[in-house]
Amino acid sequence: MHDVAGAYVEALEHARAGTRYTLCGENVSQWRVFDIVRDLTGLTPPRRVPYVIAKAIGAVEEVRASLTGAMPLVTRGAVEVFRHDWAFDSADAIRDLGYTITPLACGIRETVKSLSPPDRIGSR
Repeated sequence: MHDVAGAYVEALEHARAGTRYTLCGENVSQWRVFDIVRDLTGLTPPRRVPYVIAKAIGAVEEVRASLTGAMPLVTRGAVEVFRHDWAFDSADAIRDLGYTITPLACGIRETVKSLSPPDRIGSR
């Protein structure tokens, strides 16, 4: 997150008007995130749900949300997004803005530490 904030400031101060930059991190599979969280916390990753079932759950959640006014736990749109592992390229931002990418494991470790009681994240 600090990387992205720094790149925004750099773009505001030095980029040509109308220039667009992609600010992303490492290109890894979505399951790599769960692997890292598991390694840090010992928590079991969620089970994989077949696409057809996940899409049906999204539809049911959308109906439930429309009837109750609550937020859906998942939507069909989110299921569609998570069906893919898209790769993005930050080369222009690295070249023009000096953008740096914090390794994914470091960023997740910081996030887990901020969300966990002090004794939850030890020497793992």
